[in-house]
Amino acid sequence: MRPDELLDFVKECARHWNRPASMFVEFSIDYGNNGVMVRVRDHGCCHNVTIPFVEIEKVGEPAVAGYLSSINRELRNEMYNTQVRGLFEFSMHERKVPKIKRVIFNDPATIILWSDNTKTIVKAENETFDPEKGLAMAITKKALGNEGNYYNELKKYLGDDYETKL
Repeated sequence: MRPDELLDFVKECARHWNRPASMFVEFSIDYGNNGVMVRVRDHGCCHNVTIPFVEIEKVGEPAVAGYLSSINRELRNEMYNTQVRGLFEFSMHERKVPKIKRVIFNDPATIILWSDNTKTIVKAENETFDPEKGLAMAITKKALGNEGNYYNELKKYLGDDYETKL
């Protein structure tokens, strides 16, 4: 068979391929690797597979089906790994809060001077001064925008009755 006939055969086999509708698929002849290149993209992830002409001719549809199912498997693995990395990897380039240059504890206030030349101040009100809590609250305040309404964000998760327990 000619390469273009093998390409058409792979496209026909792919019509029965069980894949998500969101998947974008391209087929082309890869003369350098003597096969049909299947390039797939889904949710920002990409996977390329070359199905050798020899396997298409000798094994036929089972070979094509095997390669297509491997694309599904590899793409799902890549998407999963990307999502997990996005949730759990912490890179200095992705850092939301700058590095701390200096911390000043001055009862009842905790002051953090940041590497981006800003500062964050939190004060203990109606409670005993606790440097550890002050530091944690100042970092939280910076992460939530360094504005006075950061505590409202915490109350969303703690519940309204948390304040009465203090």
